[in-house]
Amino acid sequence: MKKRRFRAGRLRDIPALTWLEEVSCPPRATLEGHCRALIENYRDIVEFSPEKIRLSSHQGEIVLDGSEMCLAQVRPECLMVVGRIDSVSMPEGGAVHG
Repeated sequence: MKKRRFRAGRLRDIPALTWLEEVSCPPRATLEGHCRALIENYRDIVEFSPEKIRLSSHQGEIVLDGSEMCLAQVRPECLMVVGRIDSVSMPEGGAVHG
């Protein structure tokens, strides 16, 4: 029987590992007062305006409402929102800290 080997870079190609990664990484928001939010485990930016930011995640939609909001930092694994943040709504299973 032939053994199959995977290099570290190809581990994401295994469907079970991709599924496990999606399920085990719920979105998380860390708030610093009403002026800064770090959003982790988001997938895409759906809508962006100074009053509303909508993000998709593997578990649902993340919505930030406020004023004068802008994206200070955007990375594949997290993003930083600054401005006046009035509310953050997360999908079930997501966590808001702050």
